[in-house]
Amino acid sequence: MKTRSTLAASVTLLSTSASFIATTSSRVTREKMSPADQSKSLSRLLIGRILALAVICRVLRLLDIEGHLKVRAEKSMDVEQFKIDLEQSRA
Repeated sequence: MKTRSTLAASVTLLSTSASFIATTSSRVTREKMSPADQSKSLSRLLIGRILALAVICRVLRLLDIEGHLKVRAEKSMDVEQFKIDLEQSRA
């Protein structure tokens, strides 16, 4: 359950970062700004892209962890079933 809430929060942050990037990049290209303002806006755009990338990496890591745990659970079930089958075949 915690994984799903973290995943939902990550997706929300990702969408917020994407809208921030779109707004900043359109403003920089549309308006005539001083070089200092352009630099500030582009640095914000870069920070937004870095945040978006960090969120994507976090989501992928969560999905991988969830898949890994599922595989481990399936393997432990297989081991338990193997033990049961072995005991039944010996009896």
